[in-house]
Amino acid sequence: MLEFGILSCNQGDCNERVTALKCGVIGEQGFNEILVTSYTGRVFGLTTQPISTHIDNSEGKYVFSTNSSEKIHKLRVDIEDLKTKILKEREKYQTSTQSFYNELSAIPLLTVNERFILDRESATYTLSIGIPTPIDFILIQCDAKIELMDEQKNSAVVSYTDSKQGNQTLVTYRCQMNVNNLELKVRTTEGERGTLAVYVTPMIQPKCSRKLTYDIRPLSLHYKLNKCDSNRSYNILNIKGSFSLAEIHTWIAQTVPQVPEKPDLGEVTVLSFESCLLGTILECTYQQGKAEFRSDNISTLTTLKNSITKEATKKKIKLEIDMSVNDESVKQVLLLVDKIITNCLQKSKELRLLNALNEIDVTAEESVKYLSDEYKELLAREENIRKTMIGQDGNIEILLDVIMNIYKDYKQIKGGYSKQKAAILKDALKDYSYEKVVSLFDHEPLNKL
Repeated sequence: MLEFGILSCNQGDCNERVTALKCGVIGEQGFNEILVTSYTGRVFGLTTQPISTHIDNSEGKYVFSTNSSEKIHKLRVDIEDLKTKILKEREKYQTSTQSFYNELSAIPLLTVNERFILDRESATYTLSIGIPTPIDFILIQCDAKIELMDEQKNSAVVSYTDSKQGNQTLVTYRCQMNVNNLELKVRTTEGERGTLAVYVTPMIQPKCSRKLTYDIRPLSLHYKLNKCDSNRSYNILNIKGSFSLAEIHTWIAQTVPQVPEKPDLGEVTVLSFESCLLGTILECTYQQGKAEFRSDNISTLTTLKNSITKEATKKKIKLEIDMSVNDESVKQVLLLVDKIITNCLQKSKELRLLNALNEIDVTAEESVKYLSDEYKELLAREENIRKTMIGQDGNIEILLDVIMNIYKDYKQIKGGYSKQKAAILKDALKDYSYEKVVSLFDHEPLNKL
């Protein structure tokens, strides 16, 4: 689309990524035009020239000039010649692979246009893979707990394999014909470290595959902030030891994503992060031999402590660790979780009502007028509700696990943790109630909530 000198062209317009474009006068004098190339080599143009003057009203077809028709005919002949040459070369190659002579097959260079980025709204990672040739299949393997969520526009056939030999996830996506791009959502679980391996196999000969690897960090759902909120109640983790600035910076980078390659030039480096799942904050202040971490989520600090301790143990560096817990911060996080769970439960209820209304076919204009104002308003928001609930099926289970982790970490630090009490909390979460959860956090400050 070309309007007022602005080009609006995206993947949805040409079904593939745009790699380059050139503006100028290309095909017709006196008209500004744009030439666009796609990732697979497709070339198309956009022009400001009115095409209505070239439309045959009797047949509704575009009428080319004599000069343009000759050019198009010549291009079609050239394309057919190229197709014939390619077919002959393929037959020649297939024959050579079946010969008795020792001949080598050269593996072609496979360029992959890939992305693995955090989607803050859905608290998932978007994995996008594109190659110039059609994709045969993609194998995904991970040694950490993840969940693969299909996109609506993804038409690949998915096959799951039982996890063995340390594989938490082993999934194959077999693509349809002439599919060059695959996009899916990856939901990670904080607290686990792992490596996501993606094997991309194109539909070419000789058969080859390209391996892509991505680190799954223990605090994978955190993203970098410019400044944190100072009005919250924070738990504090202090770590001292004979580590260098580069070492503590590396340990943090192995735990939290989006950490700069190098620490600040000053004596003290300060980094702030926010959880896109809960909205909790993590602030890191560190220098040589000393580090202080603040967070309103006690589980975040526990995960960070475990990760740093593990890396320090590998280097045989002794650490002095001290953690102070602010009971008010536990209250804040439980309220945050309750707000999100309540919203999810409300959306799920609305979705069930919409499905019921659709089943009894009350969406017709004649039937809608007999509905209550509440149901009319619900039908008006149907599209937005369904869009919001895409991929949100497992959010409540994740949030309930968050409560369990907070309880475990809080009680282990304060004392009084037992598997029996944890089992009672787990049973209580089956019928979630904020008051019921708070009553099981039986420390004195929390009983006053």
